[in-house]
Amino acid sequence: GRPLGIGPRGSPLHLRSAGGGARRRGGRGGFGRRGRLGVMGRDGYDLKSLSAPKMPGCVEGLVVSAMRKGGFFGSLFAYIAYKDSGFKRFERLGGPAVQVEPSDWATRFPGDEEARVPFHKLPPADLREGGGAGACLSRDRAPGLRDYAEAYRSGKCTPANVCDRFLEALGDPHVVYLNAVVKCDHEDVREQARLSTERILRGEPLSVLDGIPVIVKDEGHVVGYNTSYGTRCFMDDPPTEVEGQTIQRLRAAGCIIVGKANMNELGLSPITGHNVNFGQCHNPYNPKRMPGGSSSGSACAVGAGLVPLAVGYDGGGSIRLPASMCGAVGLKATHERIGVVKDPQGADICITASMGHTGPIANSAYDAAVAAAVMSGEAGVEDLAQFPKPRADALDLAGLKVGVYTPWVLDSEEPLRGACQDFLEQLQSRGAQIVGVTIPNLDAMRMAHTILITSEGLAELKKKGKFPGCMSTMARDTQAKYAITELLLSKPALVEKAKRVRTYACSLFNELFQECDVIVTPAFRSMPPPVLRNQEFGEISVEIESGAMHYVLPSSLTGIPSIAFPVSYDEHTGLPVPVQVMAPNNRDAQVLKVAGVAGGMLQWKSPDKYWDTHPLRDALQK
Repeated sequence: GRPLGIGPRGSPLHLRSAGGGARRRGGRGGFGRRGRLGVMGRDGYDLKSLSAPKMPGCVEGLVVSAMRKGGFFGSLFAYIAYKDSGFKRFERLGGPAVQVEPSDWATRFPGDEEARVPFHKLPPADLREGGGAGACLSRDRAPGLRDYAEAYRSGKCTPANVCDRFLEALGDPHVVYLNAVVKCDHEDVREQARLSTERILRGEPLSVLDGIPVIVKDEGHVVGYNTSYGTRCFMDDPPTEVEGQTIQRLRAAGCIIVGKANMNELGLSPITGHNVNFGQCHNPYNPKRMPGGSSSGSACAVGAGLVPLAVGYDGGGSIRLPASMCGAVGLKATHERIGVVKDPQGADICITASMGHTGPIANSAYDAAVAAAVMSGEAGVEDLAQFPKPRADALDLAGLKVGVYTPWVLDSEEPLRGACQDFLEQLQSRGAQIVGVTIPNLDAMRMAHTILITSEGLAELKKKGKFPGCMSTMARDTQAKYAITELLLSKPALVEKAKRVRTYACSLFNELFQECDVIVTPAFRSMPPPVLRNQEFGEISVEIESGAMHYVLPSSLTGIPSIAFPVSYDEHTGLPVPVQVMAPNNRDAQVLKVAGVAGGMLQWKSPDKYWDTHPLRDALQK
């Protein structure tokens, strides 16, 4: 890690572009606008952005149908896509990235477990803390967990009132158009709310989270609901009778599960928010734009103010991307810290086991930490009789070493690039030290992630008896991904090489974090594009998906914790502009701390119509 060309703390950053001069790009906060950031050469930066030719719908349908059926033409089309995505290059990959033992799981290192501090023992800054009773009941920030708890405590409303307003909101034309909630048992919600209200009125809440409405991505098992994974393959399955461990823990704390949220089919798109069975989910900040995926509905519901907390699932950015695109905070904790694979109920198994994560989407880093404490089992209800106090150094970044791989940061578009630059300067002004790092073989990590996540997903579908019989019911983009996987990506030699790259990536990031405490990047490469039209069959969007996953894949592949959150808003689209922060295994407190500091610096803006349908609208001061 070479330190960047910076002077004493507080001096300007100078990350120069690859050509030696400042890049001038339009948009707010551009890298070249004040000549602040500059790159020191590209240091072997190799991450590719993918593209594919646009085909008329009928032609695209014929190509996907041929791939699904195999044969000469199907194999040919699959091979072309395979080659264009760089996998022939991956076959020839040599050097350190493949000179290690393959691993089925993310590698752990000595000291990892000792570094773990329970989520509720070291929470980040709480934007609502202090100011006396009722101080949090205002509209200056997105209402969070403490707002709901204070509204109940003060008698301004009850969980029954809140859930009635939530159910009423589901019929509002704007909320219907957002299409975040796809399953809701009204009677069950009212019954949960009635019981919660009785506990609170008796002065016997289960925890500070009693009465908090929570929605769950339709990938998690919730008693009384079918788990469809967003695909027709599972829609005829009966309602589950065994609930996921994380959901059980939220219920035990008094949370009210209000339904299931929209998602991309089988979690295979990180951005579009489209589902051929449930329809298009829209971004609450700009409904003409994509909301991110695949936990689209979970993020949209939080961003739109329908709920203060949602459960998402993440194998390749599916918590972080939609959360940050919709103005919320999305936490992907250290792999298996919030158990998925090791769930004794066997009810939280993601489609991809070795990279599957479940985690919270919330309105602040503090709320994400509290939710993670419950979901992980690290905090029991006895630990949450009161909200935990933020860590003493919650706003102090003195001595924090922030890693920046300059070519990677610069490989983003405005306003994301400028917002990341501004954020780094803000961190430095608070005492953080910016440290230059080099991350080789990012493109190999991209391809290894794709091979593993799709081959594991395909194996799970086969295990459940849904493949190949269910292929014809899937959207075109899902069909294409699994057809290419079946024909080419799931070959044992290729999978083994991908596992070697994972081992290498884990070791590489372990070494990088000897030089820095966290690594900061933009959350994605370019702003969410307009919603695609004519998607009744599921349009293939290679370039859009590639740009969305540009920064999130390494932490998915290695299992290290990462978090994404907004740091500004785009003046042209009105959308949030986020960054991502990564840290070593089990040092989740580090990413939460940085996100907590960022939340205090952000002047929050609500989406249009936010307060029209908010369950707490009458309890909060205007």
